[in-house]
Amino acid sequence: MLITAVWTWGRYFTTQDPASIAPWMWGGISAHYESRFPVIVIQAVGLTFGTLFCLLAAYKSGLVRATENFKLGVFAVTIAALNLVLDFDFIESGVERGAPKYMEWYGAFGLIVTLVWLYPEILRVLGKSK
Repeated sequence: MLITAVWTWGRYFTTQDPASIAPWMWGGISAHYESRFPVIVIQAVGLTFGTLFCLLAAYKSGLVRATENFKLGVFAVTIAALNLVLDFDFIESGVERGAPKYMEWYGAFGLIVTLVWLYPEILRVLGKSK
C-alpha cells in the first residue's frame, strides 16, 4: 500500500493532473485532500493505524468481543472501525480452529480491505472538520 501511495502521490504533485492518477485513485484521493488541506493525510494515516492498534488492544484484552449481537450492530450502523473487531475475530478463530496456513492470507486481506475502507472515511471526516 505504501509504495503505491507514494508513487501516486508523486505523480499527482508532478503533473497536477487528476486524470493522471485515475487508475490509482486511493493514493490520488490522498494527494487531492493534501493539496486542499495541508497535513490532513498524516492525520488520517495516524488515526487509521491508531484505530487499528486501539481496537486490537481492546479486542485482545477482552474489552470488545465479536458476539452475534455485536456483528448485527456493526452491519446496522456501518461503522468501518468496528469491522476491525470482526477481522481480529476471524483471524483468532482461524488460529484456534487450526485453519490451514493459506487462510492467513484471507485474514490479512480482510484486514487490509477494512483499513482501505476506514482511511477514506477518516479522511472525509477530517476534510469536513477543516
